[in-house]
Amino acid sequence: MRARWVAALDKNLLSTVLPVEYLLPRVVDDRGRIVLIASTSALDGRGGPYATAKAAVAGYGRDLALRAGARGITANVVVPGFVSGTGFFEVGGYGTPNSAMLEQAAAGTLVGRVGTPRDVTHIVTKLLSVDAGWITGQLISPNGGMVLH
Repeated sequence: MRARWVAALDKNLLSTVLPVEYLLPRVVDDRGRIVLIASTSALDGRGGPYATAKAAVAGYGRDLALRAGARGITANVVVPGFVSGTGFFEVGGYGTPNSAMLEQAAAGTLVGRVGTPRDVTHIVTKLLSVDAGWITGQLISPNGGMVLH
């Protein structure tokens, strides 16, 4: 059990924290943008070690915003819901989502569909832009209404 938790924290938390902490001192003041990726599992608690690690990413993003804000650097966390076509399930060892899984996920949203990579990249791109200099410390969750917060 310990190995499962350590592996989840290493893969889903430390793989985010360590590169950011290394690069943060090198980010140019007033122009830096940091966007982290969590998961709606962080909001609803489903997913055991994975959900816990992604919840920690969300907390870390807020900590970053507090620390970097005085330098004009923004830090936000995108918290996507079910996104098809990413390879997430295959890499995670869950196999390829079948049509029943996709239908169930779509039915769990208010808009009646699962997300696409574009649904997420659109938000990330906006948060990385120079125009997003007044958005920081936020959890932004493109999830089709799967999780309301």
